[in-house]
Order: sequence, then C-alpha cells, then structure tokens
Amino acid sequence: MKAIAEDLGINYWVLVQWKKEYEEFGEAAFIGKKPISSEQEELRKLKKELETVKMERDTLKKVIEHSMDQRNT
Repeated sequence: MKAIAEDLGINYWVLVQWKKEYEEFGEAAFIGKKPISSEQEELRKLKKELETVKMERDTLKKVIEHSMDQRNT
C-alpha cells in the first residue's frame, strides 16, 4: 500500500482510510453517499420537495403580480 500511495502521490494514511471506507461502505464510499437512516432519507426528500414547492409558489406569485399589473394598465 505504501508503494501505491507513493505512485498516486497521496499520503499513505489517506489510502488506508479510503480502504477502510471502501470495506465498510463499498462503492458508496467514493460517491459521497454513505448509507443513511430512513429518517435522514425522508428528511432529504422532504427538503427537496419543500424547495420545489417554494419555487412553484414564487413563480405563481410573479404570474399573479404580472397579471394584476396588466389589468391596471
């Protein structure tokens, strides 16, 4: 592993940590997505949905404002 770390130009202990993470999380260790609990997953989905709803709300507000402006002119 020391030779591999040298070939990659990284610290030996970084490679050791990566190996440990791979053994624990498999491919998920390299994409930044460690396994999370169902509650964390639900929270992530709800936050994403909330952001979408906020964008839709803001768009509708702008449409209504534009429509009101058109009526007043």
